[in-house]
Amino acid sequence: MIRAALGFVYILFIPGFVATWALFPKKGEIDSIERVALSLGLSLALSTLPVMFLNYFGVPVNAVNVFFIILGVVVACGVAAAWRMRVFSS
Repeated sequence: MIRAALGFVYILFIPGFVATWALFPKKGEIDSIERVALSLGLSLALSTLPVMFLNYFGVPVNAVNVFFIILGVVVACGVAAAWRMRVFSS
C-alpha cells in the first residue's frame, strides 16, 4: 500500500513539479494551486513519453528501468530549474 502511494507520487507529481520550477523559476509567477495542477499534467507527459521510447529502443519496460528513466527526467529538470533560478535571480 505504501509502495503504491509513493509510486503514484513519484510518477504523477514529482517530475511535473520539478518541471514547473524549470518553466516558472520566479516565486510569484504562478501560485501554488496552479503549480500543483500543472505538475499533474506535466508529470503525465514527462513520465509516459520516455517510457514509450524505452520500449521503442528495445529496452525492457520494468520497474527498475522506469524508475531510472523518470529519475533522469527529474534530475534533468532539476538542473534546468537550478540554472534558471540562478540566471533569473540576478
